[in-house]
Amino acid sequence: MSALPRFPFEADFSAPPSPPDHAEAPVDEGTAREAAGYARGYDDGAASAMAGIEARLAEAIDRLGENLEGVVAAANERIAALEGEATRLALALARKFAARALLLDPLGGVEEAFISLIGDLQGEREVSLHLSPELVALAETRLGDLCRARLAPFRLRLMPDAALAAGDARIEWSLGGVVLDHAATDARFTGIVERFLPSPTDEAAS
Repeated sequence: MSALPRFPFEADFSAPPSPPDHAEAPVDEGTAREAAGYARGYDDGAASAMAGIEARLAEAIDRLGENLEGVVAAANERIAALEGEATRLALALARKFAARALLLDPLGGVEEAFISLIGDLQGEREVSLHLSPELVALAETRLGDLCRARLAPFRLRLMPDAALAAGDARIEWSLGGVVLDHAATDARFTGIVERFLPSPTDEAAS
């Protein structure tokens, strides 16, 4: 009968196991230089690529800025052209409304001007109104009633003037006077529009 194996009571199991007995393989110097060279090449390539991206981005931003300047300039020109068109349309409508109002009531503008002045004429003894001959009778009725209603202290003299168009007039008193001339007013507004706004010919050429 064979003997049983003896248990190794003298062995110390509390101690940590010994590390495996193998040493790291030494790094070859050529391999290390190759790895370092690869790393430097990678870094240089990445830096070059980033520089290229930044250059293209800067170029794209410059082009965008130039395009935006052109867009803004074109928009400003279009806005100016639209303003000119709108102003000319407004002037044309004003002419049409003025002609219509003059046709319906040729004395209306003269009467409005006289009403706006009557408060400043209280110290006057006589006021002269020069107007178209065909409006004298109508002015005598309407403005005469107005002077009586306002208790005007002055005498109103109506002076027919064949050189004045219907709706035009001259109001004169001792210290001054007012001229109503529809053609001159229209010419003045037209001159202002033409002076400060581009003409349609200029807009078409641009």
